[in-house]
Amino acid sequence: MVKKVTVAITTYNGEKLLEECLSAIKSQSYPNYEIIVVDNNSTDRSTDLVREKFPEVKILQMKENRGPSPARNAAIREVDTPYVLLVDDDAVLAPDCLKNLIDTVNKFPDAAVWSPRIMYHNNKNIIQFDGVSLYYVGEAILNNPDTSIEEAHEREPFFIDIAGGVAYIVDKEKALQIGLFDEDYFFGRTDGEFTFRLTAAGFKCLSVPKAIVYHKVKTRGLSKAFYQVRNRWYLILQNYSWRTVFFIFPALLIYEISVLAFLMAKGSLGEYLRGNLAVIKNFGKLMKKRKKVQLLKKLPDKEILHAGKINIRKDLLDSRYISIAKELLNHFFNSYWKLVRNLI
Repeated sequence: MVKKVTVAITTYNGEKLLEECLSAIKSQSYPNYEIIVVDNNSTDRSTDLVREKFPEVKILQMKENRGPSPARNAAIREVDTPYVLLVDDDAVLAPDCLKNLIDTVNKFPDAAVWSPRIMYHNNKNIIQFDGVSLYYVGEAILNNPDTSIEEAHEREPFFIDIAGGVAYIVDKEKALQIGLFDEDYFFGRTDGEFTFRLTAAGFKCLSVPKAIVYHKVKTRGLSKAFYQVRNRWYLILQNYSWRTVFFIFPALLIYEISVLAFLMAKGSLGEYLRGNLAVIKNFGKLMKKRKKVQLLKKLPDKEILHAGKINIRKDLLDSRYISIAKELLNHFFNSYWKLVRNLI
């Protein structure tokens, strides 16, 4: 039985977010927890706010901002509790969120990740997602995206392949076994890659619909396109078997052409080229990490990869032609997956 859990909040210039985030955690109905804020070398008053308004909260200061992954790794290594609730600073937990998560940990103690239902903060009746599946071309398939809470049928915990971030509990020992978060990702696919490795290593991830987190979603356009392009290939090259890459290569090629066309149309060709050049530049390092990842795998790719509907943010679906192209691509990729899945 879980007795105590650490809540680890990662922040960078989160002065405007931390008070509500921390206040929600302090209001949890589950009493046995401690809080640590991992500050990614903020330039605002984030740490001052924590010291002034939440003096009991421990602060772990990072020397530089290298993204959330090093900060999360530092938190996992630092804490003494066997379970860590990783929380982004733009997350606001419902009062019984932690209790419902811990109840599920006790019910499924052999799992590695327990993920809450992520709702929109500005529309608390709408689900952002309930866990994630990995589309075999390296993108995300969200469970119950943009679905009203009344329409969602899931009420009890269910197994998922990967977690989509914002907040989730992780088993410290199992996280250490698979090497923690990959610190080279910086932004994008950080949670997906980490939890994919956990699933591939034979551990279970669960979505807990009764545990609610409200997410303050930011509109960022294509400002992070470089990381999304680069990290998609990082994930594929490190985690997929070469057999999988061989059989899905036609789909990967068509998807890559689609990404190139989309980013060219959006005026982000430079970000696309920089992302791919970074993959080429770091190919040797990727192959060294790949060896370690492949040794940990216990499940075949066909059990973890899926087809479905590629997730594209609404702010990027600003054209009827883009929406039509997305549907056509989904139809092709789904049909192709049926042809090759059993060959992987």
